[in-house]
Amino acid sequence: DSAFVGFHYLNAEGIDDKNCQEFSENGRYWIILDGCIDNLRTLADNSQLPQDFTAAQSVAALYKADDTSFLEKLQGRFSLAIIDRTAQSVVLYRSRLGQLPLYYHLCPERIIAASEERAIAAHPDVPSQPNAEMLAPWFSLSSSFPAGQTAFTVIKELLPGECLVWKKGNVKQWRSPLLLGQSQTRYQTDQEYADHYLELMERMVARYLPASG
Repeated sequence: DSAFVGFHYLNAEGIDDKNCQEFSENGRYWIILDGCIDNLRTLADNSQLPQDFTAAQSVAALYKADDTSFLEKLQGRFSLAIIDRTAQSVVLYRSRLGQLPLYYHLCPERIIAASEERAIAAHPDVPSQPNAEMLAPWFSLSSSFPAGQTAFTVIKELLPGECLVWKKGNVKQWRSPLLLGQSQTRYQTDQEYADHYLELMERMVARYLPASG
């Protein structure tokens, strides 16, 4: 009763998606994946997991073996929730480039997460107080918004590459470094990331477009 996860538009898979009874009744782990993890098969092969494992089974096995350390190795376009019923913990993770959103609400006795703000706001225990800090730049058509903020005061957005671990009311959060080729880059602010991304994009365009005469 401590975790509520909305997956209306998500691809929800259990430990054994061929037999949902284990997933819905007796399974320890609940894996909810929105999107696609491109290198999951490679990670599964390196860990000698069975070839017929589903994506959910592979994530559960990697989590069981390495806890959250395997998350930084994942590549793709996805957001992910791992619910460990035995440990009474929830892990939320969003891929580094943040193509797919993931929102959450924290309170002492539970965590509520979903791919849309309105799914969380629909929960009866979530206050619907608007976030003036977010609405002001929105209505002024500003291109700069406070990182992690939403239109609701008590609903937050997980940042790209960010991991949140909720366990019995205690919360830990950190962000994975951005991978550029073989190197890792950490940014202090989202603006630093945007500036560097623009710089790399301009270099790429200059490299591949022929020089004009």
